[in-house]
Amino acid sequence: MKNRISLDVAYAKHLQEFTFPCLSKVNEISSPILELLGINFFCFHRIYDSGKAFVLHSNKPWVKFFNENKYSQHLFNTLSYLQENSQEMKFIFWNHWGVNQKLDPVFEKLKRASINDFSIDDGLMLMREGKGFVDFFDFAADAKKEGVYSSYMRYFSYIEKFCVFFASFSTQEIERNKDKAIILPDQDHNRAIKTEDRTVQSFKRKLKNYIYVEGMSDYPHLTQQQLEVSKGLLLGKSCKAIARSLRLSPRTVESHTQIVKEKFQCFSKDQLQEELWQMPEMKRFIFDLIFET
Repeated sequence: MKNRISLDVAYAKHLQEFTFPCLSKVNEISSPILELLGINFFCFHRIYDSGKAFVLHSNKPWVKFFNENKYSQHLFNTLSYLQENSQEMKFIFWNHWGVNQKLDPVFEKLKRASINDFSIDDGLMLMREGKGFVDFFDFAADAKKEGVYSSYMRYFSYIEKFCVFFASFSTQEIERNKDKAIILPDQDHNRAIKTEDRTVQSFKRKLKNYIYVEGMSDYPHLTQQQLEVSKGLLLGKSCKAIARSLRLSPRTVESHTQIVKEKFQCFSKDQLQEELWQMPEMKRFIFDLIFET
């Protein structure tokens, strides 16, 4: 109990001295990616191997609610587990630990409040390892919004670039405020992560099912080489980059691109990307890319 009280007090102090003063900067930096994804929530945590932690956020009312209800222990228990098991740029889709899953009373209360009072639901968390620390980037959508996971996957490369940029910004802020870190007590996260494990597996299954079943309409037939070129186009690669990766000439890739455009009756690459994203083959490709080990 002593550790929990001390962490709650340290968390509240950190919010007042570091998180809230940075709020306007965080909103300014994150608003373009939130608008692109059509979502309404972003937060960032950096946890050092030494036990220090820093928090940046885009939603002050939510952070205040979170702190006032003493959820910090649950948060850092889970993050500490993920820190111990993180790999370079690991991704987790979450939906408040599972819709039909029985949760402990604290998580149940947090789940209801986040959805009903703050309209925060379907999320994506990215983990990125640094030297002596792990960064956590958490995005979430309006609870009533549909097609969120499609949006996350479609703009995967943009999200990754944003995270790299935001990590650089946060490093500068942390360097200026080294003395304002949260000092984390030893974490007992075994119970928390059993829930997290079930959630991750559950949503991987749900997401994979969605990708393999949803949108199975008829699409133009593509040859294997046209399909490989299309994958590169979907990821925003240039014709030269695609040519290098496939060991083709740039002219051959440009020719395939033009043929694929004609098959989909598209006049621009942006238009073509919109059409390609609807193909089940492309959804499977993105799923495998995100969850490859």
